[in-house]
Amino acid sequence: MPSRHSPARLETDASREQECCERRRLMHRRSIECTGHLRNDGLWEVEARLVDTKPFALRDHFRGDLQPGDPVHDISVRLAVDDTLTIREAETTMRATPFPTCTEVEPVLQRSWENASGQGGATSSGARSGG
Repeated sequence: MPSRHSPARLETDASREQECCERRRLMHRRSIECTGHLRNDGLWEVEARLVDTKPFALRDHFRGDLQPGDPVHDISVRLAVDDTLTIREAETTMRATPFPTCTEVEPVLQRSWENASGQGGATSSGARSGG
């Protein structure tokens, strides 16, 4: 039986990929990466980043020409929570968006965080339900 990285296996994988590409064409890729960190101050920091790309050039009505692999969306969220899962810090960053109005979410989220933190923070379940 060939090992996972044996030449026979690689040839089979390559032929499957070629066969697949003959039957269909990649049109969109969404990558989501999440990481968690324990900070020196004892807070837990969770970061999530979503990036959408296209494998072809396209014309964006607001940003102009995008090359293959340029992000259509590039959005990050960072939450810092304590051991009781109370949100102590929150931040959003929108590096790339398809519409100018998308970035209007950033100050809305920041105000939501400020309102919640004025009440002693928001638990993760309260943040999900909008409270």
